[in-house]
Amino acid sequence: MKNSNTISILILGAAILAVAGCSSGTTNTAVTTTTTGATSAYVSNQTPAGGSQPTPQIVGFSATSSSSASTSTVNGPSNDTFIGAATDTSGNLYTIDKSTAGSTSYTVNEYAAATNSTGTTASTVMRSFTSTAINAAPVGLTVDGSGNIYVMLTGGTVLRFAAASTGAVSPAATLTGIASAMAVDQSGNLYVTVPVSLIDNHHAIAVYGSGYTSASAALRTILPATELHITALAVDASGNIYATGKDDSNNVQVAVYAAAATGTSTATRVITGATTTLVSPWQVQVDSAGSIFVGDSNTGSTGGTVILRKFAAAATGNIAPSLTISTALTFAATTAMAIH
Repeated sequence: MKNSNTISILILGAAILAVAGCSSGTTNTAVTTTTTGATSAYVSNQTPAGGSQPTPQIVGFSATSSSSASTSTVNGPSNDTFIGAATDTSGNLYTIDKSTAGSTSYTVNEYAAATNSTGTTASTVMRSFTSTAINAAPVGLTVDGSGNIYVMLTGGTVLRFAAASTGAVSPAATLTGIASAMAVDQSGNLYVTVPVSLIDNHHAIAVYGSGYTSASAALRTILPATELHITALAVDASGNIYATGKDDSNNVQVAVYAAAATGTSTATRVITGATTTLVSPWQVQVDSAGSIFVGDSNTGSTGGTVILRKFAAAATGNIAPSLTISTALTFAATTAMAIH
């Protein structure tokens, strides 16, 4: 289905996201936090019990070097699973811990920025919270500039929790619908992907204003002029929007859209081509200097190796990454990346 014929369906799709009770399948979801002066990149290593690494971890790497050696490790509870990774403006790390003891439950944990554990001993948790609203498997996690925490669930529901959340809490706002990737900017505006139609796999981007409520409608919707299957979103300090994915010709790319983009929009820059070495991007993040970090897989499927690629702020076209970090971590369906 071509973009010119799907405007009405697109608007309907954006509206559906704000209506409770609607759901749809979701793709691997981006976890996006815009940060200042990114010097570290973090990857969740969440192999569950029975795998070669039974302790869930957040593994840190230098964001300014191509070294594959890790610089820090955060350990989760033994035999549980880490889902998601995010950082706040102080560099504290967030993740969702999936309990595998008896019954499945989910806890959002915050760890201090300087945490670096050895062995398999569980790292000290600064605070944590649970919610009965997390009633499906989480597939996304991010934090805005005010510390509000966003969790995306399988099926497209986005939950926003207050910055001070601890213990058992309820979300401050819930959007239930058909989102498959999300990002927030430092002002708390929320960006989510919605399908262009219900019969193809192309996406548009719906934008919700800071302080949105559960009943809010999108402020605007961005429809890529070149159809794009979006796997991840990010927003830079100026409000420009970054989307990773593949176009109709299966070309892998990072497309950049202007901060004020609305309606049918042409990307201002597109990073694509063999020289980029991109295979199957599943995460994208941008720091305040405009450097672009892409989480990639060497095989393009679950089971491949996690590779982090960094592109210069002005990168466009068929250009090589400014650095590539080839990790020893295995890419899984909920592997996540964060930078700070």
